[in-house]
Amino acid sequence: MHELLLFGVVGPNQHDQILSLLAGLTAMQPVPLLEQHHLFKPTRAPAAPNTSGRPNPGPRPGPAGTEAFGSLVSQISNDLFFLSLVGDLSGRRKGIGKIRASPPPSEPAEESDVVDHGGPIPPPLVGNAAKDVNHPDFAGFGAENIPCTLEFRDLPDVIGKKPATSRLMSSIPVTEGQSKAFLEAMGYVHVSSHYVSGYTLSHDSTFIRLFKTFPVPDPPEITSLKEIDELPALDQSGSYILELSLRVQDGSKPEMMQRGFDELVTLQTALKGIIELGPGDRLAMDPRVR
Repeated sequence: MHELLLFGVVGPNQHDQILSLLAGLTAMQPVPLLEQHHLFKPTRAPAAPNTSGRPNPGPRPGPAGTEAFGSLVSQISNDLFFLSLVGDLSGRRKGIGKIRASPPPSEPAEESDVVDHGGPIPPPLVGNAAKDVNHPDFAGFGAENIPCTLEFRDLPDVIGKKPATSRLMSSIPVTEGQSKAFLEAMGYVHVSSHYVSGYTLSHDSTFIRLFKTFPVPDPPEITSLKEIDELPALDQSGSYILELSLRVQDGSKPEMMQRGFDELVTLQTALKGIIELGPGDRLAMDPRVR
C-alpha cells in the first residue's frame, strides 16, 4: 500500500479559522485526536518469516504469524527501519489543552467542544519504562489496554514532477498479546515517545489531520490526561501541522496513483490562498537507521 501526503503549517492565530473552514469544506464536525506514539529501533536485521510450518516458540501477539506480518518483514528485510507503535486514546477525551474548535459567538459550546480531563489513563512509556523494556508500564501498553497498531513507513519516493509525497507503508493492528513481546522478538528497543493531539476530518478518500506533537520527557511519569496538557509542544512557536493523506491500495498501478494525486491537488487548490500545502522534506522523513 502507498501513502500520498501534503503538509502545511498553521499559525496559532489561524487555528480556529482553518478548523472551521475545513469543517465547512468536508461537511463534518472535527473529530478529536489523541495518540501515543512509541518509536522503536532495530538492534539486528529482522528475521526472515518462518516458512518451516513449525510454530515459533514464545508468546506472539496478533500480527505475528499472519500474512500482514510476513509482508511487513519482507518489506524491511533489506534494510533497518524504525517502527512505530501507535496507541489510540481519542475515545478517552475530547481534545487536549487549547487544541479545540471555538464555537461561534452566538452559540454555546457543545459537549464535543469541551476539554474532558476524565480519569486516569494507562501510563505511557516514560520514565523508568522508557529505559527498561521489562518495566510493567511497558508490558501494559498493548491491545489489552489501548487499541494500537504497528506502523512501518518507507523512505519517500523521489518527488520529481509529483505534486505530493508518496511512500510505501503498512499498518498492522495488534489484536492480542503484548506489544512488548512482539517487538522484543523482532529485535527492537524503545527509543522515544510522544503524543499527537488535535483534530481529524475526512473528505472523500482523503484523511485530514490538524495537530501538534508533544514529546514525552524523562521524567515525569504521566498518569492522567491533565498532565498531558502540561507537556510543552515540540514546536515552541505554537504552530500546528496540517496533514492531508490518502492511501492507494496498489501503488504499482499508475492510474490509481494519479487518481490519488488528483484528489489531493483538488483539496490543495480549494485551500489555495488560505494555507500553503506541499510535499514533505524527503530526507527529514527518512525512517532508516543510520
